[in-house]
Amino acid sequence: MVLCSCKEWGAYYEAYHEHFITDYFTYNNINVKVYELPAVPEWGQDYNYRYVAIYADIDDCYHYKETDESRKAIYEQLAEKYGDIGFNRTVGGSSPYLREKYAAESIAKIELICLEDVGENHPAGSSVAEMFEIECRTPYDYIQSHYTDFYNKKIVKRLDQVTKDDLYLIGLGDKYLFIIIPLNHEHSHVWGKKLRLTLNYENQYPITKDFILKEGEY
Repeated sequence: MVLCSCKEWGAYYEAYHEHFITDYFTYNNINVKVYELPAVPEWGQDYNYRYVAIYADIDDCYHYKETDESRKAIYEQLAEKYGDIGFNRTVGGSSPYLREKYAAESIAKIELICLEDVGENHPAGSSVAEMFEIECRTPYDYIQSHYTDFYNKKIVKRLDQVTKDDLYLIGLGDKYLFIIIPLNHEHSHVWGKKLRLTLNYENQYPITKDFILKEGEY
C-alpha cells in the first residue's frame, strides 16, 4: 500500500492519507496573546470585546511522511493511542483533511488564578475560571466514529466546568490550542489584572504562563 501519493493541480492539492491526523507536535512552553476589539455600536456592543489565544511553542513535530524509522514509529504510536486507524482516503482541493495538526499530549486540566485581588470575592491566588469561557475544537469524536461523525466538534464551555474528556485532543489548527473569553462585561473588573494559566497533563510536567488581561503578547 502506498502511504501517501500526492499530486498538485494549480491551486489545489490531492493526497492519500492513511490517518486523519497528519502531524503531532510536542511543546514545553505556551505563549499567550490577548486581543481587544473595540466596541461596535451598530452591533449593540457597548464594551470592548477581549479574548485570549493560547498557542504552543513547538519543540518538535512528527509528520505522516516521516522517512526516519524511529520518528515514523513515534507517529504511528500516537495514531494508535488516539485510535486514528483506517482513514485510508484521498483528499484534496479545499478539504479540511489536507493538514490536521494536533498536540501529541492532551491537556488533562486547565487552571486559571488571579495574581492580584479581583473584586471582593477573588483575593490573589484564587480561581477566576468561572469568569471565562473556553472555545476549542477536537476531532476525537470524529475519529472514534470511524470518520462518520462531524469532523471537528466545537467545545464551548465555562472554563470551570470543562472536563478532561472535553480537552482530549483539542486544537484550533496549526499551533493554537484554544481560546478563553471573559464572560461579557459582567466581569469587567478582571480586565487589566495579572493572571496565571496552568495546563496540567497526565504524562508531562505542568506548563504555566503569567499574563495581563490587556492587549499584548506574553
